[in-house]
Formats: sequence, structure tokens, C-alpha cells
Amino acid sequence: VAVINTLAPINQQSTLTNFKSLTNMGSSYGQRVYGYFTVPVSGVYNFWIASDDHSELRISSDMTRDKADLVAHITGYTSEDNWRDSSQVKTNINLNAGQYYYIEVLHKEGGGGDHMSVAWQGAGIPNRTLMTGEFLIPYNRFHPAAVNVDTAIQTGFDSQGNQIKLNLSVDESAEGYPVWIYYGEMDAG
Repeated sequence: VAVINTLAPINQQSTLTNFKSLTNMGSSYGQRVYGYFTVPVSGVYNFWIASDDHSELRISSDMTRDKADLVAHITGYTSEDNWRDSSQVKTNINLNAGQYYYIEVLHKEGGGGDHMSVAWQGAGIPNRTLMTGEFLIPYNRFHPAAVNVDTAIQTGFDSQGNQIKLNLSVDESAEGYPVWIYYGEMDAG
């Protein structure tokens, strides 16, 4: 998995409806599957991965890729959707409803059959259930969404004019999702 060049140009891209790749796509390839997910109820969750060949599942404590920890991995291969406890690296992960979490799989196929899928279990979700699109959010829903600045008015002149009032129009594709404003070179929070 470490040899997958995630900085190389993308050869093929698609949006998955469930956290499961197509089967028998070929030989000698690598794939990076990533996006965000939410949980239906706050509580403790567990995750599994099944793949042919090697794979790693990483989950962040928030929406930040750099904070993603290894949660499960396969060295070698499994049969399709054969989510084994031995794949788990980190268990009993506390997650909060209403929060978005970054999730990523790196999968390296050698030869022969190929597949990759992620299962989970938690509050209201039975043991080893395939992660479905109901809880998955494509990466591009947050990065980027077209934003137009309708008006920008500087205010707060009594405190050195360090306030700005913005009226924004955000692309429909971002409806219902959080919007972050970056002003200058620092995160405005």
C-alpha cells in the first residue's frame, strides 16, 4: 500500500454509492477511496475492511485528512465482504452524531481477483454492516463549492476597521453542508 502514488494524476474517478469498489477491475493497480461520513447516533463504533489484495482504512477524528489514524488493514487478501476481526487495528471509536469525519482507504491490487469494502457497527447499526451511501458524503461536496461574494463591507472602524460583513451565494451542491471562510492567510474559524 505504501507504494501507491497518491500524487500521480488520476486515471479514473467515480463516486461510490456504498463503501465498496467494483470487483475485477484489473491487475496491478492502486486506488485511493476517500470522503466523509457521519454517524446516525453518538456512540462507540467499530470498522472492518475486506480486500484483495492489501488495503488500509484510515479515519480522522474530524474532517482533517492529516489526523486520520489507521483503523483496519489487510495484508494479503480476503474473500469478498469477508470482514475479519483480525483486520482491526483500532476499536471502540467514539463518534458524535452531526459531526463529519474524514475516511480513506488505500488499496493495492496485485493480480487475480480484486475487491475492497468497508463495514461498520455501532448504535443502531448491526455488526459488520456494509457502510452505505446514507452515511457517506463525497469529498467534492466540501472541496470546492463555488462561492460568490455578493457584497463585502468593512465595518468596525472604531476598532481599526478589523471587521468585515459578507453576503455570500453558495453553489447548490453545498446546500446543507458547513461553509468555512478564510480571510487572509489564517483560518477564521
